[in-house]
Amino acid sequence: MAKEKPACPRCKQPIYGPIAYYRNEIYHQKCFDELNRELTTETFKTQFPDNDSRILGILQWQQEIYHLNQKQEKHLATIETIMIIFVCVAGMGVIISACAALGLG
Repeated sequence: MAKEKPACPRCKQPIYGPIAYYRNEIYHQKCFDELNRELTTETFKTQFPDNDSRILGILQWQQEIYHLNQKQEKHLATIETIMIIFVCVAGMGVIISACAALGLG
C-alpha cells in the first residue's frame, strides 16, 4: 500500500515541488506566499485602518529602515578605520624589521 502524500492545508492538494513550513504544517510554496501576502495585508490594515495612517505608517517604516541603514554604515566605517590602522601598524612593523635586519636601525 503506497503511503499518501500529505495535503497542503490551503489548497488541499498533495504536496509536491517547492514547499514551505508554517506553524508545523507543510504548504506549497505558492500557497504559503499567498497566505503570507494575505496575513501581511490584514496586519497592515489592522494597524493602519485609514489612508492617512497608512501613509504615516509607511513613512515611519521607511524612517526606521533609514536609521538602521545609517547605523550599519557607521559600524562599517568604524571597522574599515580599524582595518586601515591595523594594516598601517603592520606595515610599519615590517619596515622596522627590515631596517633592523639590514642593520639600518
